[in-house]
Amino acid sequence: KYFGMYPKKELCPPDCYNMWTGFAADAMDPINPADEVIQKGLLRYLEHFKMLTSGNKAQYEFLLDMLAHTVQYPNHKLGIMLCLVGPMGAGKTKVWELIQRIIGKRGCFMSGKPEKDVYGDNNPKMAECFFCRIVEVNKNKMKDHIGEINTIVTDGEIRIRSLFCAPENVDNYTRFFLDTNYFDAIQDEHGQRRYFIIMCSSAKI
Repeated sequence: KYFGMYPKKELCPPDCYNMWTGFAADAMDPINPADEVIQKGLLRYLEHFKMLTSGNKAQYEFLLDMLAHTVQYPNHKLGIMLCLVGPMGAGKTKVWELIQRIIGKRGCFMSGKPEKDVYGDNNPKMAECFFCRIVEVNKNKMKDHIGEINTIVTDGEIRIRSLFCAPENVDNYTRFFLDTNYFDAIQDEHGQRRYFIIMCSSAKI
């Protein structure tokens, strides 16, 4: 009778079509964590995260916690957007590539026009989106849409509307990732809880 997003498949009602497709990592071959190649690959990502956070231990650990929460508790919306701020070439996209590989391309969505296809009037992709990347953010774009962005980051439902179709509210478990080259793009305020902002190091450009 309707569609929805249920990461915990056993919670999906019998008359609901579940849009949740699982993680791409679920279909990967099992690995041996003690394998030297695996260890080197993991170390490479961890060192990349340390580099991006400029050695800030609290930011580094919170970044790992956010990524872990995504796969360990997919049915619990965190309500915090990961924001990487820094010049081109700093390595921000590498984080998104890791997320996309674990989640899978179907569950990931990238938008440079969120006002249209994330929280706008033609956003059908958001019905099955689990991780959304908002790119090329600048100060004017954030200023004009800060209310809408705050809402989609925290609310448990999202309004879905396809072209020429009636809108419908569906459960919203989407995580959000924002990256920008502009240091003044995010309208952050003291006590703001929705944005986890990392001022990325430019050491490896």
